Formats: sequence, structure tokens, C-alpha cells
Amino acid sequence: MMGDTRSNFAQPAAARPWHAVLRSVGGLLCLLLLLAIVPMTAKADCSFDRIGGNTFYTSSPVNFTLPSTLTIPFSLSTNAVIGTPVSATPSNPPNVTCTSGTNYGVQNLVGGAPTGGSNYIYPTSVPGLGYQLIHANDTSNFMGPYPTYAAASGSSSYSVGSTLQLVQTGPIANGSVLPAGTIANWKWGSIVPEYFVLTNSVTFVASACNVSSTSLSVALPTVSAGAFSGKDSTTGATSFTIAGNCPSGSTATLAITFTASSGVPAGYNNVLKNTGSATGLGVELRDGNGNTVVFGNSMSAGAAPSGALSLPYTAQYHAISNTVTAGNVAATATFTLSYQ
Repeated sequence: MMGDTRSNFAQPAAARPWHAVLRSVGGLLCLLLLLAIVPMTAKADCSFDRIGGNTFYTSSPVNFTLPSTLTIPFSLSTNAVIGTPVSATPSNPPNVTCTSGTNYGVQNLVGGAPTGGSNYIYPTSVPGLGYQLIHANDTSNFMGPYPTYAAASGSSSYSVGSTLQLVQTGPIANGSVLPAGTIANWKWGSIVPEYFVLTNSVTFVASACNVSSTSLSVALPTVSAGAFSGKDSTTGATSFTIAGNCPSGSTATLAITFTASSGVPAGYNNVLKNTGSATGLGVELRDGNGNTVVFGNSMSAGAAPSGALSLPYTAQYHAISNTVTAGNVAATATFTLSYQ
């Protein structure tokens, strides 16, 4: 009976599974060893070079300063440059080493993707306003967005200058402001060797309205000397219009100033001097509300329209004496239209 009991333990059944486990572990170890000796593929990227010791180059600003106020000409076309481009170089040019194939380009920080094809016009926070960056001050070398380009391997110094120019891409509202700050990065792989900074805010002013004609002729009717009832009487009122266009989005008030090019008679500031052969009279101007024009004084011309401009006026004879004699009448005035 005892022998029967031992026979139940005579053959250790766990022996074969141990060999199987060991073989599996050995296969796993071999696989790990094989993986360990497979070379890693290098990732394309750039890094700042060492200056010395534990000191490395760092990203450098490129500082652009523009006029604090820029006037947008009324006739400026879409995608045309506003004002004068400005150039600058990196403040502290860094040295950078890149592996072949590293992508680089402009990273716009104040808007989305560029428009304008290869001219690369980057949008800003101001509707209708974009900017371009030009490499090495070459007007045909516009800087494209990241990751447009691929670098060659090696080390480079980022010391070349760049140019910033503002571009009108659509209507820009009068009084719009482009704030100061970093507008873009010059991104190479995972680093930024240069970043482009606008050092001051810029306010945009729409130009004054555009007048259709710079020379207006007003033909007064023929009247008899007897049409005047005495000094300061008037006759022969003739309407004329100063026409033109104003920028869209205009919110300013227009002012107009007339200057007496032919002079004024003694004692008058609201009558143009007659340079013709008739005597005892001159020419008076009135606005659409019937207000007499005082030469040399600024007058309100109402709110600037968003589009077509039409300012009605009247010219008429004005007796400056109780006696008027027949003859020709001629007088000249100039006007200046501006924002108030």
C-alpha cells in the first residue's frame, strides 16, 4: 500500500513545462538583443551651437520700427505696399547646426496662412492688413511659411538682414491699430533662431476723399447792371457741385477751406475780387445750407460718406458798391478738403 502511494509522485510532471518556459524566455532575450543592435534612424532637426562651456546660442529678435501713424492713400490698390518697407538684422545672431532635410519657414503669430501665392502675404489682426517678410533685403525673395523649405546639413550663422513691409489686402477702417509685439518666428525644425518684432504700434488713417476734378468752371448768367438794388445785393445764383469719392468705412467729419486766389475787395472776406472789366461787384459763394463762404476759414462739410461724395454750392454776383458798371466778371478760388 505504501508503494502505491509513492507511485503517485514517481514522475514529476512539471519537468517538461519548465523546459518550455526556459525556451520561451531564451527566445525573448534573443529578440531583445536583436532589437538592441538595430541602429536608430536620426530625426532631422536643428540645435543651437555651443558658445563655450555650458553656454549655447539662443534665439535672437529682429526688431522693426515703423512710423506710429500711416496714411492709406485713397487710390491704393489691393495687395499694394503701405508706406515704406523697413529693414533690420538679428540683435544677437546665433549659430545653429541642422541635419539634412530639416524643414523651416515663417510661423505667423498674428494671423493665419499667407495669401498671394509665392508673394506670401501674411494676415494680421487688422482686417484688410497683411505683411510680407523679405530675406536678405532682396525684394523678390519673399519668405514662405513653415515648413516650405528643407535645410542642408551643417552649421550656419543667422546674421542676414530681413525686410518687413505692410500690405493692404482689403479695406482698412480709419483708426485701426496694429499692436506692437512679436509677429512671426523664423522656425527651423523644433527651434526658432530668429523672431520678428514690431517695436511700436501703428495707427492707420484713411486718406481724405478723392475729388473727381481739381479744376471746376462755373459760368454765371448774363445780367444787367440794373438787376442790383444797391450795395451788398446779389443776383445770378448758379449751382455747382464738388464731387468725388471717400474711403469705405469713413467715420470722420469733412472740413473744407476756400482760399480767394483772385483776392478779396477791401472790407470784405466773403466776396471774391473781380479781375474782369465790370466794376462795383464781385462773386460770392454759399454752401448747400445757404451759409456764406468766408475765405480762409474752415467750414464743416458734413460726415464723410462711405463712397460717392457730393457737396453742393452756389456762386452769385455780389454788389460791393451802389454803382455797378457793365463788363466781364472773372474770379478764382481754391478749396482744400480734409478730415476734422
